[in-house]
Amino acid sequence: MKTIVHILYSGLGGHGSDFFSLVSGDTAGEYHHTAIFCGVEPMRQGYGEECNRLGVPFTYVKKKQGADLGFYVRLGKEIKRASPDVLLVYGLSFLPSAVLYKKLRRRVPLLVRDTQAHHLKAKADWYWLKMAFRFADRIVVLSGESANYLTEKFKGRAVAKIIVIPNGIDTDKYKPLTTGHAQVRTLGMQSRLQVIKDHPVLLQAFAEVHRQHSGLKLEIAGDGPTMQNLQSITSGLSLSNVVRFHGMLPENELIGFMHSLDLYIHATFGEMMSTSIMQAMACGLPVIASDVWGVNNMITDGQDGLLYQSGNAADLAGRINLLLSDDALRVRLANAARETAVNRFSKQVLFNRYKELFGQ
Repeated sequence: MKTIVHILYSGLGGHGSDFFSLVSGDTAGEYHHTAIFCGVEPMRQGYGEECNRLGVPFTYVKKKQGADLGFYVRLGKEIKRASPDVLLVYGLSFLPSAVLYKKLRRRVPLLVRDTQAHHLKAKADWYWLKMAFRFADRIVVLSGESANYLTEKFKGRAVAKIIVIPNGIDTDKYKPLTTGHAQVRTLGMQSRLQVIKDHPVLLQAFAEVHRQHSGLKLEIAGDGPTMQNLQSITSGLSLSNVVRFHGMLPENELIGFMHSLDLYIHATFGEMMSTSIMQAMACGLPVIASDVWGVNNMITDGQDGLLYQSGNAADLAGRINLLLSDDALRVRLANAARETAVNRFSKQVLFNRYKELFGQ
């Protein structure tokens, strides 16, 4: 049985959800999976609990803030200890250790997932991606648009390494709690709180809608560097009594969070492919999201969700008001969202695509 070693981020973000969806999609136990969680943030407690539930051995390699060469040494030792038949790297910054192991053990395929929106990449990210094209066997991207962009940028023989595999989730776990959405009382969003997410516009739009619909509440799940600023904006808009920040939620509470919502909103400046949106769609929620790369390839506007002009609070408020006033549209979008999630984003579809890579 092949051992697949997964190297992923230890904190809140899409890596954990992607990893657990892939592993849980291996329902027949065709591979032995091992996880190495890495990062500045402590490993989330829920990650360890889910690994134990799935019978996946795991370890955590801490990285110090800033330059930390020792981190790559420690990560390299953990990779060697795991003795992989296939290396699957979820974060570009983890590449040096994986590449070194690859050079020492040439028989081991190195697969790299590139899941950050290209227009949001820093200079260092492009450096790591260039390294990936040189040393990795395959580069997994989440959409055809992403593949086309990289093909234009890198050209040459390296582009043959690109393969498109969208993310997936457990649609049996993320599923509607009830049928229908008779009345909207609670809006919400779940993500890491960081500058590439546009929570300020979400708060501004909610303030506008709340003036007309005072019974509404806004629930925000997630943690990150912009938390304090967002709480300050909330206070300045006099919304502290109707906006609640939940912080980081373990997956079992996140499912409950999604079930508590009547309408899901995802305000962002860009994604590669949003796990949070997939989860909301799978839970049968009507979704309103920014019309940006990594979102508009998941949602067809007016068919299984609504898109609004990114950064435009008035446009977002208008979309929210539309769904508040049109029950039939809200229910139709919710049902279509669930159907899209099952047909395109299930863990079974995800695993079958990766299985093709593992077997090559």
